[in-house]
Amino acid sequence: MSDKLFIIANPMSGSGKGKKHWPQIEALLKEAGLEFEQVFTGYSGHAVELIKEAAGAGFRKFIMIGGDGSVNEAVNGIMEQQAVEPRELCMGLIPVGMGNDWRRTMRIPTDYRAAVDLIKSGRSFTQGVGVVACQEHGQRRQRYFANIAGMGYDAFVVQRTSRIKTFSIGRSYVYLVSVFLCLLRYQATRVSLTIDGESRDLTVFSMNVGLCNYSGGGMMQVPHAVPDSGRFGITIIKDMGVLDVLKNLKKLYQGTFIEDPKVDIAEGKKVVVDSDPPMLLEIDGEMAGTTPLEFGIMPDSLRIMADYKDATAF
Repeated sequence: MSDKLFIIANPMSGSGKGKKHWPQIEALLKEAGLEFEQVFTGYSGHAVELIKEAAGAGFRKFIMIGGDGSVNEAVNGIMEQQAVEPRELCMGLIPVGMGNDWRRTMRIPTDYRAAVDLIKSGRSFTQGVGVVACQEHGQRRQRYFANIAGMGYDAFVVQRTSRIKTFSIGRSYVYLVSVFLCLLRYQATRVSLTIDGESRDLTVFSMNVGLCNYSGGGMMQVPHAVPDSGRFGITIIKDMGVLDVLKNLKKLYQGTFIEDPKVDIAEGKKVVVDSDPPMLLEIDGEMAGTTPLEFGIMPDSLRIMADYKDATAF
């Protein structure tokens, strides 16, 4: 077993900051006296493979340099590897991504030196992991996540955002541009929803199932989620019109939109969602498939380098 850090950097994260800022981050890691091996990812899903290989080679501490997409790949690599129990591995993050929503709940600083200091401190926290079975390209697929899964309008915006990124628009405004453009095209969907065995049919504009609180670049879409509670936080935005969404946009960043009568919140361990037509799913800002969906939670499954609460030395 190696005590070295295995560092995986996404060179494209944060509009190329993952590669451009690596020399600065490398210098801080060396200054902190941390031993490590580092590799850049070359394609989507590469970090999943790298973690599986590194875990088999004896590495137990993984640092991601990237954003929410990098975190999601790390979580899937940790949960899928067969070398040890997932809890025997520990994941850290030096944020360079565009949204960096997972780190907001975990209180991981965006300042590189502070993030390195947190890694050096040896503090860790264990949170739950979500697993979802979805329909993708005509097949059932299983995915893991540590932050939030979004359905309906939320996923529709993520899908369109990935297209807008190809244009020369400031990255900090991309998601908000998509929010407004998608309002003109999106229609709510009739959904069959079951939470811990209790079923109901309703019209859904957007829905989130989360372990943490933030998505969409700082929107507090699941303010009642607690990462180590063993239960999902669930937010259901029912049939809202354009004016309703615009009225609540600021409240999305504050988490107070859940006070609207057209918003329901719940908690649960098992969530089943079906719809006709199929409803889109995004996980941690990446498109993942469509309904039918089956969510389950794996409590206390992911050790992370964070000082969220009650952190202990790893």
